[in-house]
Order: sequence, then C-alpha cells, then structure tokens
Amino acid sequence: MKQGLVLITVLLLGLCGCSLQDAPRSAEESMAVEESMTIEETRQICLPSGTAAREDCALCGSRSIWSYYSKLDSIGVLNLASGDISDLRIFEYEDDGTLKDNSGYSSTMMVGDGDGRFGHMMVMGGRGICDLSLSWEEGKEITLEEIAPLYCPDCMSKIAELDKSWADEFPDGKRCPYAMIDFVTGEIYSLNGICTTCFIRDYYMNFEFGDREIEGVIVYAPERFPKE
Repeated sequence: MKQGLVLITVLLLGLCGCSLQDAPRSAEESMAVEESMTIEETRQICLPSGTAAREDCALCGSRSIWSYYSKLDSIGVLNLASGDISDLRIFEYEDDGTLKDNSGYSSTMMVGDGDGRFGHMMVMGGRGICDLSLSWEEGKEITLEEIAPLYCPDCMSKIAELDKSWADEFPDGKRCPYAMIDFVTGEIYSLNGICTTCFIRDYYMNFEFGDREIEGVIVYAPERFPKE
C-alpha cells in the first residue's frame, strides 16, 4: 500500500513539473522576447553601404592608383578617409611592374593627406624591413557613415566588415583612419588595435598602438622550408 502511495506521489510530482516547464509565455512576454531578438539582429547587421558608383570609387575606381598597385607583390597603407594608398616599397618596381634589384637600398618616405593625418616609412629594401609610423590629429578619426560616400558597395562592404565583431569597442563609431591592404588579394586589414601581430601572406607585422598613433615593423619573411 505504501509503495502504491509513493508511486502515485512521484507521478503527480512529475506531472506538475511537466506542467510548469511547458507553461506558455504570456502575450506580453512573447512580444518582449521577439522585440529583443529583433533589436539584437538589427544591431548586428546594420552596416552602412557604399554609395559611390564603381568608376568613382576612391579605392577601385578609374581615377584610383589601385589598377597599378594590384599588379605588384606588395602591401600598403590605406587611408580610409581619402582612399589614398601608400606602398611600403619593401620591393621596388619599374613603371611596367617589373621587379627591380633594391639590394643595399634604403629610403624614407613621408605622406600626408592635408587634413591632419600623417605617415612616415623608413625602408631597408635589401633586408625586407619597413619601419612604419602613422598618426592623426584629434578629431581626425573616421566613422563608417562618413566615408561611405567615397566607396562603391563592394569596397565599403570590406571596410565595414573589418571590426564588425568588435563594434562594442567603438561606442561613438569613431575609429582609426588607416588600414593595411594586400595588393595581391585586395584584402583589407584593420589597424584598430585589436590585433598587434599578424601576417599578410609572407609579410610579418608587429604594431604598437598609442593615443592617435601607431608604430609598426613590417618584415618580408617567407617560409624558409615551404611545404610542397
């Protein structure tokens, strides 16, 4: 008899548990959950699109120097505020894209966009090394919305995706006005301080990030024993 009572009690408790677990949400709760999910999804996918026509794009348009740089095995600095590209010139090329012998060669280059953004590169071509310094004045950061009119949808999509996973790091939307670009693949790499060391193909990069300044060393370092 006692066993029967215990069994009935267990069954009743199990039914109560199932009833509580499966209890439907109220209409207000369901609406709140759906609204929260919609807001989160919108926040994650809301990225500005480029509005420039392809021929007018600051990066890949007909007036851009990209058509020349894309023929070279090199990497460079992309000024996101203007679309200007600066080749690191670890390798030297003729005007027709033919590689030049730059052993024993060194150079210093200074670049600026006339709007408070500056770059300095010291290159030891024979060693495959570039010391890079980038800086910008206060207020010369960029936002994605500001630069969207400069780029076509394809190029702007690459730029907007750079720090998509780190959007919370830029609550006001302002970010570094520079990025790195691979001349061979056309890929763009963030300089927003998330990653301090990385490779672009055979180019090793190490950066230190300060207040509106970046100091970096880039070395051409192909694998010594590449796998076939």
